[in-house]
Amino acid sequence: MREVNLAGLDLNLLPALEALLRRRNVTHAAADVGLSQPAMSRALARLREAFG
Repeated sequence: MREVNLAGLDLNLLPALEALLRRRNVTHAAADVGLSQPAMSRALARLREAFG
């Protein structure tokens, strides 16, 4: 299991994750948090990088 440095995690990514889990659609989740779809995809990529 990979160790995650939570102290270095950008907490601004958490609303993006929550919206994606709720909406299950990147475009709709992006609209919910006020991001463009490409910006939402970048935020999710940062989360994938952080958590593997």
